[in-house]
Amino acid sequence: MATGCRRGSTLQYTQFEVGSMLLCMRWLAASDVCCHSQRRLGSSIQLHISILIYCQVAEFYFIRYALAFVCALCQTQMFRVINNILNPRIAIFFIMANVFSPGMFHASASFLPSSFAMYTTMLGIAAFMNWRGGLKTAQGIFFFAVGGILGWPFSMALSAPFLFEEIVLAFLSSKDALIDVIMRFVRGIVAGLLVLVCWSSYTYDDSC
Repeated sequence: MATGCRRGSTLQYTQFEVGSMLLCMRWLAASDVCCHSQRRLGSSIQLHISILIYCQVAEFYFIRYALAFVCALCQTQMFRVINNILNPRIAIFFIMANVFSPGMFHASASFLPSSFAMYTTMLGIAAFMNWRGGLKTAQGIFFFAVGGILGWPFSMALSAPFLFEEIVLAFLSSKDALIDVIMRFVRGIVAGLLVLVCWSSYTYDDSC
């Protein structure tokens, strides 16, 4: 009788130990799976963060390259006008001043309103200076208006010397020349107002 009780208790202890061992093994397996999932999740998050950082850096440099390319085109246009209208020697001095100027180097690739105004100012000055094929007053006013509306507003004041020159020359010339100047001014102002209306409607729609 006592021997049977001992065998029963031993069997119960053995079953309890086996159940405890199975429970521990399941817990360890679950913890390994959880740790493995956490490692995979952490590596996935790190991968996405690295890709996001890489995309942001690539976008940053792409914008800088694009702005520098646009500035180079504007400088080339102004160089061509100076070379053809004024003097090749003056054009060489102009391009040397642009190439070796640290301020121009930094401003050409900066994503700033003043940098955009600098691009349009060079195009506007080139248009006012280019007298071949007729005066391009309306085109110059348009470029200065674009730079003032979309970029730096005070850049439009840089067109005052060129407009004053045309007014003085028109008064010293015949009445027909004065009428032509007025018509060129009107065309340039209308073009600038169209840019202002388009930009205002675009920004107003975005705000709504």
